[in-house]
Amino acid sequence: MTLPSIATIQKALDNGPYNQWLGATVTEFTKDSITLELEGRVEMTNSQRGEVIHGGVISALLDVAACFSVIGTAGGSAPTIDLATHFLRPVTPGKIIVTGRLIKPGRSIAVAEAELRNEGGKVAAITRGTFATSAVTPIEDGDSAEDGADLSGSTIAGLESGNIGDTFNRSRGDEIAFVQTGENPEKSATRTSSTTFVRCRRGSRTRESGRATTLP
Repeated sequence: MTLPSIATIQKALDNGPYNQWLGATVTEFTKDSITLELEGRVEMTNSQRGEVIHGGVISALLDVAACFSVIGTAGGSAPTIDLATHFLRPVTPGKIIVTGRLIKPGRSIAVAEAELRNEGGKVAAITRGTFATSAVTPIEDGDSAEDGADLSGSTIAGLESGNIGDTFNRSRGDEIAFVQTGENPEKSATRTSSTTFVRCRRGSRTRESGRATTLP
């Protein structure tokens, strides 16, 4: 598999409206890592005084970096299954650097982590998450922003397109289905408190991708 260029990765990143608003620039991309840089802005803060970047913005940046670190081995962007973020110190408006690293690749699920550094170069937040590589949207050189769909920030439970066929509860049989039919996806869900699994359909075959998420 040919590694996509930084320009291609940037197009895929900018395909998401929220990512466009974040305004991150891809400065480095390898088979198992990615580095993003951006200018933290006052509009990203969580107070009228504009002193501290909102935790949701920080989480989103970490999610994007971790997700995109999987592309080099998975061949595309994979939706997030779960994400655990730790905030270590406040982040103020100014230069922000986010680095994502692939920890463990996998045919169904990959593990990746990311760290965010503030303008002073100190680590301000870290995250580790799992990503559904069995539901990858391919990204190749030459893809336009329209062709290279960005799934960073998408979650298994909320995904309406791609290769996800259905999500189901194995132990109780409660179905949580996201079934795409033509241009009109039909969605139905039974919320449970137990662990769910994901099945991905490729052609006529159905393959289980493994443990996915726990719904509240």
